[in-house]
Amino acid sequence: MPDSEPNRIRTEREPDALIDTGHVTLACYTDGDPGHPRVVMVHGYPDTAGVWDRLTHELSGDYYCIRYDVRGAGRSSRPRATRAYRLSHLRDDLATVLDWACPDGRAVHLIGHDWGSIGSWEAVTDTALSRRIASYTSLSGPCLDHVGHGLRRRWTDERARVMRQLRRSWYIGLFQVPGLGALGWRHFIAPRWPALRASRCRSPPPGCRTAPTASSSIAPMYCPDSVARGTARHTCRCS
Repeated sequence: MPDSEPNRIRTEREPDALIDTGHVTLACYTDGDPGHPRVVMVHGYPDTAGVWDRLTHELSGDYYCIRYDVRGAGRSSRPRATRAYRLSHLRDDLATVLDWACPDGRAVHLIGHDWGSIGSWEAVTDTALSRRIASYTSLSGPCLDHVGHGLRRRWTDERARVMRQLRRSWYIGLFQVPGLGALGWRHFIAPRWPALRASRCRSPPPGCRTAPTASSSIAPMYCPDSVARGTARHTCRCS
């Protein structure tokens, strides 16, 4: 009998490396020629490194592509304590991946999506790490300092717009209620997740581990040299 849902079938792939950060183990995947410019990709929630498979398929001919399952996802460690997922820990995880992928210290092109993008802002705006990042492309993941600064600035003149955005972000507040987020995932979202992903995905290209796609807006690419800490983190667009 032919498979009526071919998009649900995914070919799993073993990690190319399991990196010990001292606190967690990160599953890393690489594709392309190590001699080419390097691209590091950080996925968001609730994805895994497989969300980058299509992009990797397109880029690996010209770039050495590095991606990893962030802590709590995929084949990486899953700490139970909430404090283990602070942005500072996600930044340090990225630093460990950079040490492993680029021991010569060369700068990489960094791409982040969703919470992977939010966590990557911590690295981009960290003076100790910014020199190791040649460029940063953020997809649907703002710097939280930018969000706070923008909301405060718009509250006086664009209050209706701010309220609309807050209504659209209701689920973030839901996840702050102890136990409620896990309950929702376990009993309502998880049983429907395969069908939801299949409805949004096309067939994977050859050699891909998985092929989920995410609808997202793409922010401009930023130069970390122009990012400074302060009340707001200021950025300039690269030409």
